[in-house]
Amino acid sequence: MSDTGKYVFAVQIEDSDRFIDIFGPSVSSIAWDDIVAGYRQITQKLLQRYNLLSDVVSPSWGRCFVIFGIKQSSMLLDMEEQISTLTAVSRQLVREMLQENLGMATGSHLDFKTIVAPIQKGLGDIQKINERLNTLFKSLSRISSPFASITYDEFAKIIERKKIETLVQSIVSLPNEEIVGYETLSRGPSNSAVQRADLLFGTAAHFGLTKELELLCIERALKWITKVPAPLWMSINIGPALLKSSTFLDLIYQRHLKPFLPRLVFELTEHLPVGSATEFQEIVQNLKRNEIQLSLDDTGCGFFDLNTVEKLRPEIVKLCITVINRIGRSSDISKEIKDTVTRIARFGGKTLGEGVERKEQLDVLKQCGVSLAQGYYFDRPKSAEKAFKIKI
Repeated sequence: MSDTGKYVFAVQIEDSDRFIDIFGPSVSSIAWDDIVAGYRQITQKLLQRYNLLSDVVSPSWGRCFVIFGIKQSSMLLDMEEQISTLTAVSRQLVREMLQENLGMATGSHLDFKTIVAPIQKGLGDIQKINERLNTLFKSLSRISSPFASITYDEFAKIIERKKIETLVQSIVSLPNEEIVGYETLSRGPSNSAVQRADLLFGTAAHFGLTKELELLCIERALKWITKVPAPLWMSINIGPALLKSSTFLDLIYQRHLKPFLPRLVFELTEHLPVGSATEFQEIVQNLKRNEIQLSLDDTGCGFFDLNTVEKLRPEIVKLCITVINRIGRSSDISKEIKDTVTRIARFGGKTLGEGVERKEQLDVLKQCGVSLAQGYYFDRPKSAEKAFKIKI
């Protein structure tokens, strides 16, 4: 079949260099190889009715593109309409692939752009196409992938009616693998468009309701701290904006919770911008004066997060799933993990490896001196009611 037109399908991760700073060079290199491979699978699936005219081009960390052409048989359909459909579908596929490969370090705030656009005549050189993409991407507003199909009013009602389920996953000490605590996880209503955590929190961010959702999740989770047998502790997720909120402090400093504060760990779920950790120091010190502990989520092996560790001195620092998933792919990764554990310990913190699924990963974490672990290797998240065999 002859080609009657050429188009480019491109993806760009916004502020992509920060992931190198977060994960370190070894993990980042392997993660990018996996992302390119995932993007190749997406193009084969997304563009199966077209002619692929190039392999995946990856000119830099954070950008991929392919060139494709229209088959004669596809010309019965309006190409403008197809571009709109391809763009919408690609965003969802790319978002899922990036979240899988970059882990929850991306959270629900992973910003990226996708472009499906015709190539101008005479623009056949790969380098020129890449230069053209610079202009096209700059012309796009910052776009995150669309989330679940739910209206603002429908989502607001979920929060208003407190239709959030609390799950827990055990955290074990290393090397003896004994349960020492639980992380609480929140899910949307069963069989709803926002049951999954990424869709739940992504939709909240989309509608500007993140603080309201987080506050509800914390409120629901706190009901279970009285049911967790001592001396086990409970970790609860919180974003930076809510951590600074007086509403949050009013919630946790209720009189009936005071005896349980030493068994509470609040897990900061987003990477703080460089230089902003200082403004949280007094807030964190206030928590510590009340014997509440701090945990940093989704930490990599790069310098990016270690500045935050130095400033805030969290009791627990969680290694991101992106790091754990690459264990065994390179000896350099084990070395970087060990160095990171040593540096975190220097600031008085314990390291937790999350997303542990294989014994090989567990063995490496033990060898590197990691103190805590959680993941499917030990157990899957379950409803708090089932875990503690009580209904509230």
